[in-house]
Amino acid sequence: MQIPDPEWSRELTAVRDSEARKAVQKFWDHWLKLPRPPGQIAPHLRAFLDAPEPALQPRVALLDIVPPDKIIVRLHSSARENSLGQAITGTNVLDICLAEDRDRLWKAAHEVVTRPCGWMTESVVTGASGVAARYLAINLPLMHDGGTLVMANYSVALENGETAGERGSVAGVGPGQWVDLGAGTPKF
Repeated sequence: MQIPDPEWSRELTAVRDSEARKAVQKFWDHWLKLPRPPGQIAPHLRAFLDAPEPALQPRVALLDIVPPDKIIVRLHSSARENSLGQAITGTNVLDICLAEDRDRLWKAAHEVVTRPCGWMTESVVTGASGVAARYLAINLPLMHDGGTLVMANYSVALENGETAGERGSVAGVGPGQWVDLGAGTPKF
């Protein structure tokens, strides 16, 4: 099953055919193949952790969605830490993103894990070197025991840019595209 072409990428034809898009599709395919508990849309975190895809793992982050306003990094893979230039496991993502993006990011992450649905995004991340890079990402829900809401994020660089923004920060997240997993998508 193909992930949908994001509406915002139609103007960026390079995204549609890029290596980044192909890598995101591989992650999507991997997520789709994972076993699910009976009657559930999303696989369990255990299934995800028990069946790692070695080629994909360096670009994975696992995030705990903690109401009312935290997105805590549970796991931030090595390639992503190298890109950002710092270890952020345990960090609230909302503390390192632009203030104007925080409310939308919280609502979107909460929708991914509670509806559940997927969310494709494009973001700009400024690493410790001060160089910004554009990333294509897909965010998908994972079930977990004990009421913890977990989201898997797979992110691949589209291009490196200019030196810009606060080092080690998320300098902006585009509107994104919802992916219907069978429970519909939000309307915000």
